[in-house]
Amino acid sequence: MLPFFLLFLAAVPGTVASQEGVGGVFWRSLVVSGVVGLGLGQVGGRLLSLARIRGWVTDEWRQVVVLAVALCAYGVAAALDGSGFIATWTGGFAFGAALRGSEPADGRPAGERPADLAEYLGGLLGNLSFLVFGAVLLGPALEHLGWRIVVYAVLSLTVVRMVPVALALAGSGMRLPTVAYVGWFGPRGLASVVFGLLVVEDSVPGTALLGQVVAVTIGLSVLLHGMSAPYLADRYGNWFDVAKATTPEPREAQAQEGRAATGTAHGGSRRLR
Repeated sequence: MLPFFLLFLAAVPGTVASQEGVGGVFWRSLVVSGVVGLGLGQVGGRLLSLARIRGWVTDEWRQVVVLAVALCAYGVAAALDGSGFIATWTGGFAFGAALRGSEPADGRPAGERPADLAEYLGGLLGNLSFLVFGAVLLGPALEHLGWRIVVYAVLSLTVVRMVPVALALAGSGMRLPTVAYVGWFGPRGLASVVFGLLVVEDSVPGTALLGQVVAVTIGLSVLLHGMSAPYLADRYGNWFDVAKATTPEPREAQAQEGRAATGTAHGGSRRLR
């Protein structure tokens, strides 16, 4: 989504990105940043794999390497006026691919996987981001609240988000309860925060209104998703148990078993939160 968003900003007249043009943004933010991330991720993964095989690194320091690769990818891309987000994403992809085959996928307990520290730190920073968002940005947006903003926020959390998810899952074999569950709880609000910051940086016309829409949409998402999570998780867990018991090899069970086999499933099969 981010690459398309950057190209969209470049096509909007009057923005900072439009001065460079779509071609320049495509080359600098996508191609250069992607290559930087892939290169650093591949090198970092191979070095970590070699160090692990030879016993040069402990489990604790292996987790620090994951963060170091991500920070290096972001920093180098930013120094080249590229997109640090894209470089970090492609770097993580290449890093994981380089480790695949050398890291045993044995479902080891938390604290022994290389990405555990990065996941915990990411979760902490994400929670802090929502705290700052609520304390600083949401209040001013609510002072200028209008019915049009509320209507769009509701549509954004339902039609705008759930229909594309349903289309993306078409042909996957997932049944309606799964599609609805993923569509309702799928995308995270942090992505909207990042896109909103990019809009502010590029001086897009109507930034004030866009900021209000983003803030109200995220605030409504936190409220509605937080309130509905326990009830809908229980309902979906009960449905999943019944479907697994009455249907031979449902697609949802195959996906869940696949995650467990690679050590990425945490907790039981009942609670997919």
